[in-house]
Amino acid sequence: MVGHTALFVLSERRSFPIDLRVFATERSKRRALPFGDGTVAVEAIPDTPPDVDFALFAAPGEVARELAPLWANAGIHIVDNSSEFRMTEGVPLVVPEVNAEAIAHAGRLIANPNCSTIQLAVAVAPLERAFGIEDLSVATYQSVSGAGAEVVERWQLEVDGGHGGRSPLPAPIHGNVIPSIGEEDEHCRYTTEEHKMLSELPKILGRDLSVSVT
Repeated sequence: MVGHTALFVLSERRSFPIDLRVFATERSKRRALPFGDGTVAVEAIPDTPPDVDFALFAAPGEVARELAPLWANAGIHIVDNSSEFRMTEGVPLVVPEVNAEAIAHAGRLIANPNCSTIQLAVAVAPLERAFGIEDLSVATYQSVSGAGAEVVERWQLEVDGGHGGRSPLPAPIHGNVIPSIGEEDEHCRYTTEEHKMLSELPKILGRDLSVSVT
């Protein structure tokens, strides 16, 4: 779903020609996706880095972990949407409205923050610059689309009145809120999704601050 949205934004905002290639797993190749006034074919991920200048990664962390270093070493500039490199030293974690200057100091790899962290950073950064912030208490209510196409399909089934088959979620989702996302840490204080915001926001803002998040 992230990849589809990236294609839409590229098509909508491009002001110059783009020679675009789209890669996916073997399961998804030979499909055609809409782009601009036409379509673009989906190719299988190549065994060696492709001849491209930039790559937008919208793949799971294990895919990014394997491919991003190889492609970067081949001279490709990468923006990775997974959580794999967000806290890696030397890899900037960029929200353009907040810390676009970090791009100038990047190598060939830039990390994209968690979706909730991005929204929070855009809201908090100007307040932090104007007044200084010491403590934040945050609660997020996240879209089902964050869990991927399978969950969106399940939600649509429930919207249409269906409830059959095995659900990828632990409870019905239409008209409902599932009270936590991700696995709890060993101290049962925060989940993996909550930890992302706890660690990513200070890196984006360039300073430590106390954050409590649900």
